[in-house]
Amino acid sequence: MKGLILNCNDKKRLARKDWEIVLLFFSPFFTTDKEVKMPIRESKSFQKFRSRVDYINQHLQIIDVSLRKTSQLLNKSKMKSETIVEFLNLDKNLYNMLNHPISNKANLFRYSRSRNNQYAMIELYKAFTCYLKDLLAEFFENDPIKIAGKAQNSHLSFFQIVELGSYEKISDQIISSVFRKLENERSTSKLLEKILNHTKISIDDQKKFDGLMYLEIRHLIIHNNCKADDNFKNKYRNHVAIDSKGKISMTFDLVYKAIISITDLAKDIDEKLLSDNIIKIR
Repeated sequence: MKGLILNCNDKKRLARKDWEIVLLFFSPFFTTDKEVKMPIRESKSFQKFRSRVDYINQHLQIIDVSLRKTSQLLNKSKMKSETIVEFLNLDKNLYNMLNHPISNKANLFRYSRSRNNQYAMIELYKAFTCYLKDLLAEFFENDPIKIAGKAQNSHLSFFQIVELGSYEKISDQIISSVFRKLENERSTSKLLEKILNHTKISIDDQKKFDGLMYLEIRHLIIHNNCKADDNFKNKYRNHVAIDSKGKISMTFDLVYKAIISITDLAKDIDEKLLSDNIIKIR
């Protein structure tokens, strides 16, 4: 009987062993925290938008870091008269626009960084408007009559219907025509409102304000050489840096904030539409 008596340590070891056996048996039914994957709650349109933004951000970062590192490399030159193309040992005929003294590099690289940032802002606008058009296509799948009604007085002739040849192509034509008509408003705010007005969703005011602010910058880049007009100043002067010449400071930080804000706006729209079952989860 004495051999059957267990001390405290024996009891602890046995209890631990028993638990190991239980866990081994049931392990196929358990997952660790790292293995748990929550379903992604987003639409097909938002997934496409997110992918576009990732590529824009990647390109932005590659060019920005390349410019900064090249500028730092040029600082190693010990000859004031040496040109960029000479120091980097490049083909002078192929890279003739780099035949500038290294002493002038600050202005050259500042201009290139600014242009890179402007390009990213323009592409962000394209990504967002593509998202809205993709949403329109998802709306059309659920209620084609309502979406077709957004472009009143637009019609397809018998010839066009026959030429298109399938319901899918006719649908694409209707969606494109509706979107073009709405886009003619020349206002991102009005475009957003007209695309979403039948859904009755309520967008977060702050996310809408921030997102539209950055989206409006694209118009100023293309049509006003980055110069803020009176309307933009009155609305956003306390939120965006504007220099002494009235131009928006096109910095990497500005684009970084724009990516976050525009993505947050699109995500808020997407979540509201999904919650109301207006579109489907991918």
